[in-house]
Amino acid sequence: MNRVTLYSNGTGLFDRSYTLSEGEPLCIHIPIRNDSLDEAIASIAVFGDVTVTEPPSYTPIGSSLTHLTLSSENAVKNLAIQMQGAQVLVKLADEVVEGRIAGIQEAVEFTRDQTIETFGWVIFDKEGALRTIPQREIRSLKFTEDAVQSEIDKALRQEFETICPDSTLLSLTVAPNNANITEARVQYAVAQMGAWKLSYRLREIEGRWRLEAQAVVDNSTDEPWDDVIISVITGEPISFATDLAELRPVSRQKVNIISDYAVGAVSVSEVLDSGRALTPLASAPMSKSHVVGHFDFAMPAPQSFGMAAQSGAPSRAASGMPVVEEDTETRVVGDAIEYTTAHPVDIGANKSAVIPVLSTELEEAKPLLIYNRERHKDRAFRALRFTNKTRQSLGRGVCTLFRDNLYVGKAILEPTQSGEERTLPYALESSMVIAQEESPQHSRRTYIKIANGVARYQTVSHQ
Repeated sequence: MNRVTLYSNGTGLFDRSYTLSEGEPLCIHIPIRNDSLDEAIASIAVFGDVTVTEPPSYTPIGSSLTHLTLSSENAVKNLAIQMQGAQVLVKLADEVVEGRIAGIQEAVEFTRDQTIETFGWVIFDKEGALRTIPQREIRSLKFTEDAVQSEIDKALRQEFETICPDSTLLSLTVAPNNANITEARVQYAVAQMGAWKLSYRLREIEGRWRLEAQAVVDNSTDEPWDDVIISVITGEPISFATDLAELRPVSRQKVNIISDYAVGAVSVSEVLDSGRALTPLASAPMSKSHVVGHFDFAMPAPQSFGMAAQSGAPSRAASGMPVVEEDTETRVVGDAIEYTTAHPVDIGANKSAVIPVLSTELEEAKPLLIYNRERHKDRAFRALRFTNKTRQSLGRGVCTLFRDNLYVGKAILEPTQSGEERTLPYALESSMVIAQEESPQHSRRTYIKIANGVARYQTVSHQ
């Protein structure tokens, strides 16, 4: 395994590299979970100067692979009984016997201390003679018919898949097109993986704010990712399950020659407004994301909370700024952004890892106090307003804020486009109390009219 690309909708794209040498074909077996088998079938591709001599094959969900069963306790005897009539090549110490299996012959051997139950292979050799060969004399045995060997391979694969009953093997064979060492790449996608998440850190030290982003990556597979390049992609491509991997017999529809109902009345309604023109998507206004809640007003933070102007740029070590390894490469593809680790990493099976993907200083960051009576009627919220000066958009994620390496609060960063401004309320301000007092209400009646048993009046209230 060389590269794994993860999407926030739980899709994973795997890219594996294999080495073929001396012109020999290579059989490739890839374990795939059943709930992702359709995705792998729809996306598998082979790259390189090779030829796919055996196309990708798999066991369809809902099918029986073979009737041949292998016993783990007495495999030789069990196989001899089930393979009656198969052609075999038996190597003994001093000869080679070729023929067909007629069955087994059980026997009892007596020793000085115990009685041993054993058996021998009963074989019709090429001359038609019936021979019994004790099991202990057999050095090796080979089934020479391709169809029989294929059934044994299927049974072995079926037994292997019982280790992970929710998985199957996607198998293919590739052969090099020349005698030199050749590399072949197999690429496929799977679904139902753990979606990667974005986690942000906003740190302020000596008046300088820095935004750090980490990707939380989950290896939800049963195999370790060793020495793998990891890529994470923002955006949510459409993904859905299909029945490509299932064995689905098709039912026929019954078509009646005589209709059960006569044709009824048909009416046509005009459902389009001919006077309204459609707005092209490219020119349609885009809605902006807003901070959750309706804020009544925002004001600069008191001087004690403000950012003092700094002369010069203190070093990271002097300012106490944490060291962040900027070891990712960024690529913008349409609306999506790809973050790729510059060096291979290791993530164990069913383990998670935190991978840095972004670290940048915020040139324009302003602390604010924001008041929202619906959220809290007596106190304002501390908040930080900044502009995304990076070339890429920021995905939705949790953001933890630190000031002078002290944890001060937490917020949710909504998707922020490049150049867009964002405000993050992260803590409740405790040094200020907001009081709202209402004066008494004064009312007076200014008009009244009574006529025909009906009274109509008008009252003016002032507060």
